[in-house]
Amino acid sequence: MSYCETCKISVKGKAKACPLCGAHLRGVPEGEDIFPWVPLRYNQHILYKVLGLISLLLAITLWLFKRIFPASSINYWHILLTVGSFWSLVLAMVRKRRNLAKSVLYQLLLLSGFFLAWDFLIDQRLGWSLTSALPLLSCLAIVAIILRMLFVRYELGDYILYLLATALISPAALIFVAVFGLRPIWPAIVAASLGALVFTLTFIFRHKLIFHELKTRFHL
Repeated sequence: MSYCETCKISVKGKAKACPLCGAHLRGVPEGEDIFPWVPLRYNQHILYKVLGLISLLLAITLWLFKRIFPASSINYWHILLTVGSFWSLVLAMVRKRRNLAKSVLYQLLLLSGFFLAWDFLIDQRLGWSLTSALPLLSCLAIVAIILRMLFVRYELGDYILYLLATALISPAALIFVAVFGLRPIWPAIVAASLGALVFTLTFIFRHKLIFHELKTRFHL
């Protein structure tokens, strides 16, 4: 039976968090759930406001960069791709209401494969997909999962491994960009830095929960 070390009580059912204090439960869940299922709720109005503000800032930032550095590889299609991908990732997670971090990870992998194939089929080589598309998608996926965790109340254990996996994928573009000598390299550096920061902070402050989830999911 699950046990809460904070409240010093045993909890029947399959809950992962204590119903009294919200702390992570120890032990093996047993028996049927005794608490009713409560549908997820989120503040849709505030979420759309935040999404709109972040999208506007992203678009302005990329537009200013294009104006200041006209020779850069960024164009207006990149701006539309960035904003559109960000909205699709966050809204898909909120509306599905299940293991949405896992959904974002799958979307990241599928979109990355799509852009790599598109880039190779058009130019017969890999270029913008590694220098721009993959780094942007990695950053947006990490931010989308974090926003989902902030705006929709859910158990952290259901997100944390997928957040770490997404953070681990983010340096992949930098590796390929460095190996093939592609330019510009700064988007890949930003994505790798963000992934390393998120992974490090998550591991430092939530390492116990990470090990617990790994043991539970892989029956270690």
